[in-house]
Amino acid sequence: MSDTPVRMRTVTPLGELPEPTPQTISQMSEDKIMAFVSAEIEKMQAYTNLGSGRDPQFYEVNAALAAYQSVQLGLLTAHNLAKLEHTKAKEVFDDWFAAKYIDTRNKANPQALSAQKWSGAKEIEMMVRVEYSKEYRALSEDVLVADHQLNFLRRLLDSWDRYAFVLNNLSKNLIAEVRGLGVSTDLLNDNSDGH
Repeated sequence: MSDTPVRMRTVTPLGELPEPTPQTISQMSEDKIMAFVSAEIEKMQAYTNLGSGRDPQFYEVNAALAAYQSVQLGLLTAHNLAKLEHTKAKEVFDDWFAAKYIDTRNKANPQALSAQKWSGAKEIEMMVRVEYSKEYRALSEDVLVADHQLNFLRRLLDSWDRYAFVLNNLSKNLIAEVRGLGVSTDLLNDNSDGH
């Protein structure tokens, strides 16, 4: 027998874990994500509503093409801000987790204890998750929300790039139709300013 102290592990019984509230952190995160996605989709629909159930007119397509670049720049700005928020949320979580991990490791693996009896990295991670469950959940949900917002904006940018292709094809088709009717393409220019 060795004189090395034996470490006793404590496990919180499932019945003693905190009870979830009616609106858990996960539900609040889901609500944040849905509000963000709905707001972004609503903004985009104003720019993609061509024709309103009928064939789009030439000037509507031209206006959509003209507005395309400013919308693209807005989306790029929103994407970069979301990327920054994601990075910040991840840094806050990582810093918090590192501090709690080191504290928990030092408590679980005292220097007097033989290294062979120390808790492993995964076990210490689980101890942190259980001991600091509320903080862990809140901070990891912040990262999750930021991640979903960033991914949504990436997909929205991809979709917007495909929309440019559709607008260009609509414009080419309308020009071809007008030329096929024998109308001068000079009439395609909007001269509403009197020139």
